Amino acid sequence: MKTKMRKRLAAIAIAACSVWTISASPVSAVYNSSKVTQQDALSTAYQTYYMACAKNKFPAGKYWNHNNYGNLDTYSDIPCKRDPNNAPNHDACNSIYNGKVVGPGLQKLPEDEVAAYAWQCAGFARKLAMDFTGGGRVFVRMGMDKNFRLRVGDQLRIRCYGANNSYSDHSIFVTEVSGSSFKFADCNWTGDCKIRWDVQGIIHNGSLIIGNKFYPTLYVERPLMAGDVNADCVVDGTDLSIIRQISNGTYKFNGSYEKYVRQVADVNNDNTVNAKDVFYFQQGLTGNPNMKMRFLTFIMD
Repeated sequence: MKTKMRKRLAAIAIAACSVWTISASPVSAVYNSSKVTQQDALSTAYQTYYMACAKNKFPAGKYWNHNNYGNLDTYSDIPCKRDPNNAPNHDACNSIYNGKVVGPGLQKLPEDEVAAYAWQCAGFARKLAMDFTGGGRVFVRMGMDKNFRLRVGDQLRIRCYGANNSYSDHSIFVTEVSGSSFKFADCNWTGDCKIRWDVQGIIHNGSLIIGNKFYPTLYVERPLMAGDVNADCVVDGTDLSIIRQISNGTYKFNGSYEKYVRQVADVNNDNTVNAKDVFYFQQGLTGNPNMKMRFLTFIMD
């Protein structure tokens, strides 16, 4: 029954895609103004809708590059060419602004650990993630242990080993999760920027199994939600307690980057953290339809 319902939703979504343009452009520079709410992104209905639209926009078997001189919202029929030694020629590969990446607990990461732009597989995963959140451009980077639970919208960076201990790193975008099994989309698995959808994998003790091979996970990046002041990717009573402490001046920031925490805590976007944010957050937690919690589109150092 669930499978039939999922297929029906997908069919409706594909029909609706012609009137819904997926775009990673934020509503404004205000930092929690994504077009998609947190509640929507966590719902199966929206996830099914978005994936169907994205598959229609970036068809499997096509190439996410600019061989057709298009933009990041298009694809081409031409693979990235190879040079006479059969090595990829990356002149046509796409890249995208990487947004802001923060560490666990809203720590500030060293600049040399985060590239300004993501390209090829990393760029495609980032593009899908930004579109999925309707403009979310701030991401939490975290490790994956044996208790980690994948979420639709996650971007995973995995290590692919070859002969003689050689390796390359690859990024994927999680599209569906069922227990320890999941599906993902990516591009450039074969070095030519070809797009793939519905590739199946299994998560096992912090590593991924794709086909019959193990792939260690270097890190996971997940869109940061407004109000998630401890950056554990769950908006709950713990965050409410911290926001309340920030508003009354009793919170100890410890290892967190204070400037980040204050911006994430400002859930009503008035450039200060006070009792209004506490009230707004409480109403958002209880499902008040007038208090829409969104993803961060911007954060200042």
